[in-house]
Amino acid sequence: MAKVLFFLALIVFVSGCTFSPQDLLGETPSTKEKTTLQACLEGDDLLKDDCIFNLVKSGQSTELCENVSNEQIAGKCFAFSFQGIPTINQCKKSSLSNVADYCYKEIAIISDDAQICANISSTTINSSCVNLFLQSEKTIKSCQLLPTDSEKTVCLKSLAKQIKSHEPCERIDDVSEKNSCFNEIDKKDSFYCSFITGLEQKDLCYSEKAVFSKNIELCKKVGLNETKDNCFYDVGIASLKADYCELISDVSLENDCREEVSDKKKGFEKCFVLGDKDDKFECYKDLSVDTFNEKYCSYISAITHSDLKNSCYNETASVKNDFELCSNIKNDSNALNSCISNVAINLQDESICSSKVKIIENKDLCFKGVAESLLNDRICFNINDDNSQSQCVKSIALDLNNESVCSGAILGSVEDNCFHNIAVQKSDSDLCNQITSSIKKRDKCFKNFAFKKLDTRICDKISFPETEGQCYEQIGFELGNINICTEIEVGPLNEPETFESRDSCYKFLADDTGDKGHCVSISTEAIQADCNALFT
Repeated sequence: MAKVLFFLALIVFVSGCTFSPQDLLGETPSTKEKTTLQACLEGDDLLKDDCIFNLVKSGQSTELCENVSNEQIAGKCFAFSFQGIPTINQCKKSSLSNVADYCYKEIAIISDDAQICANISSTTINSSCVNLFLQSEKTIKSCQLLPTDSEKTVCLKSLAKQIKSHEPCERIDDVSEKNSCFNEIDKKDSFYCSFITGLEQKDLCYSEKAVFSKNIELCKKVGLNETKDNCFYDVGIASLKADYCELISDVSLENDCREEVSDKKKGFEKCFVLGDKDDKFECYKDLSVDTFNEKYCSYISAITHSDLKNSCYNETASVKNDFELCSNIKNDSNALNSCISNVAINLQDESICSSKVKIIENKDLCFKGVAESLLNDRICFNINDDNSQSQCVKSIALDLNNESVCSGAILGSVEDNCFHNIAVQKSDSDLCNQITSSIKKRDKCFKNFAFKKLDTRICDKISFPETEGQCYEQIGFELGNINICTEIEVGPLNEPETFESRDSCYKFLADDTGDKGHCVSISTEAIQADCNALFT
């Protein structure tokens, strides 16, 4: 009940209503001060002093000021007066000398009378009071004489920062500007945040001071959880301390904080601060490879991340060209042999492939890699698998642009493809004649080469009439020449087989153009029938 009344009382004060918290309680004068004071004392520590001071401002006795823990606020509390400018006699009500001194200082400022500072017994507070008058070019009173509220506000805020005092801020009527004034007095000193009314604004003040001074303890004074988390986040990043990230209640934000700190750190600490194990261990692997230092692989768990640990040693061995590191790979013989093979390829050392790599598949890849690296087709012949060996020879032949190497391929299909590719690379269609395993493949080589060059003379080298006809037709269609088929030479009428190439050309032309009229030009009955069938 007390807490409910406390917050109802605060609403009344903020709204500016003239009735007091006692009116809300409906109690007798002998019990209402005790009840409202108890509500303040049971409330949030951050708001307690403000709550008690507000009770005094609402009309209750200044004796309540004795319960204010902050000496400066207590002094201001005793100095408060409904009757205008307070008197120094009010300060004598405090039993604490420092509180009385702060009260004298407050009255000196309100009265704009430096003589009152002489009543202060504390040397420090006395000097502070006198300096308010000696160091400033303007006084609170001079600010208040300005014609507009905005000018007064600017003047008072400037004065507060100049003399490092909250008193000028107190004279600002607008609550938002007053809070802003308290916040701006000093970038690092959180003391002035305590004067701010409104939890959100007070939290913002503590957060800004915490980040600027890298003081995590100030974040703990923040009331709202979301703002407190953001404060821990910002201070953690500013100070590069991941343990501050642990104070964040939001797990996602905590991870973001750790990653941000990690990005700004270097070496082992960069990975250590990461909370997620996957991220942490992946970081160790990258660090090992980047720094050529396999010791970071040892930080990866062999129980939960064995594959990643093996990969770490594999990649580190590869960048260091040290196959001895591969021995750290456990429970994965394929990964071990692959690791040794990678190092052998990097070193271009076929002897390592022979002596160190034990699995046949890895050994073949090792020889192939070394052979291609050295452009030495002789090494390809160490490969056990026929296809891998042929592909190895072909790869080197193409890199050397040397058709004579193609003949070393065991598989005829790979050898033919090798000659074909080099014929294209060298722009030499005669190399298609090197293809001996299949006439169709040789014809295909001539046809593809002719189409690339758009040269029908190469089509004449094709053995199969249908392929030759298609070769002419494709070039004619590409060039937009529908009479291309007439260029194919034919023999006498009593040798109808010589018309097959031209007739095939007409058939393919009819199909590509969608024009059945080309079928009429075909002499061979079978080919003409095939042509007409395209349109039925």
